[in-house]
Amino acid sequence: MNQDNNIIPQWAIAHVFYNMYLHRSPQGDSGTELDEYLWRQKIVTETSNGRLVTQNSFFENLKQSNKICLAHITYNLDEILKNEKIFSSGGCLAGSIYCTSLSAVGDKLRMHNLGVYVSEIEAPMMANQGEKRPEILIFEIKTDQDAHHNLIGIDYLRMGEVHYSIYKQLEYLLSYEERAELHKKIMSNMKHSLDYLSLCNESRKSSESLDPDYFLNIFVDNIQFLPILGYLYFETISEYLMLFQDNDEAKKYLEVGELYNPTYKELMYALEPELKQNFKLSGFQPSIKKLTEYLENKKIFTKFDE
Repeated sequence: MNQDNNIIPQWAIAHVFYNMYLHRSPQGDSGTELDEYLWRQKIVTETSNGRLVTQNSFFENLKQSNKICLAHITYNLDEILKNEKIFSSGGCLAGSIYCTSLSAVGDKLRMHNLGVYVSEIEAPMMANQGEKRPEILIFEIKTDQDAHHNLIGIDYLRMGEVHYSIYKQLEYLLSYEERAELHKKIMSNMKHSLDYLSLCNESRKSSESLDPDYFLNIFVDNIQFLPILGYLYFETISEYLMLFQDNDEAKKYLEVGELYNPTYKELMYALEPELKQNFKLSGFQPSIKKLTEYLENKKIFTKFDE
């Protein structure tokens, strides 16, 4: 199969260049470029944990060491070692192998708080493996000295065009009936979500501000028809929690250069328990009322501002 060269610019859009994270976009001050620039300035300088976006333990390890260590949590370690093969994660992770970072502490390695949560709580909860515990596979990766200051990541929420291009290359594998059924379902979902889509279009073209309660309620109601909204919803809430949480646990990990992750994991499973067994962020659909009630009752912030 021939690769479409047009996909290269689409991949470029999905990348985040952390060395230039606070630089103004060369495209000018129009539209989303300006919004993105202003938001980045705000989160880094005006939130409890924002400095960790550009200054964290993982980036420091990348810049200062000639190797990094990553932890992959799995129930299939014996099979991986036997076959000497490891398969990439599915879904929105776009072919990556799900790992968390490890930091050197003397002659030992300390796992990032996200990895601790996944290995001790999430993996046992989701895999339903009885008494069997997940194991940890550690990758030791040598880094290129010339690349130490070239910190680049991927924002999977910007990968829509990439996913669509891949689909177009592979859609010939679907039968005519399957493509027709898919098209019918997409059109039906869009018709059901016209109130939300129209509201977004009007807002984009108008200088008038929307009533936030009205918008958010319509937004949540339409996740069932536009599943990607569930991903946007969850990532927005997660970003808010990680940036603004100021409890003792968050402060402790701030000191070692880590955003504290279990907060959004616990919120997700508390509000949508079915995700423990069938993890799809399109299923993250708690009402705004349910969400704010949860945050008001948890000691995540010293003062929660709804």
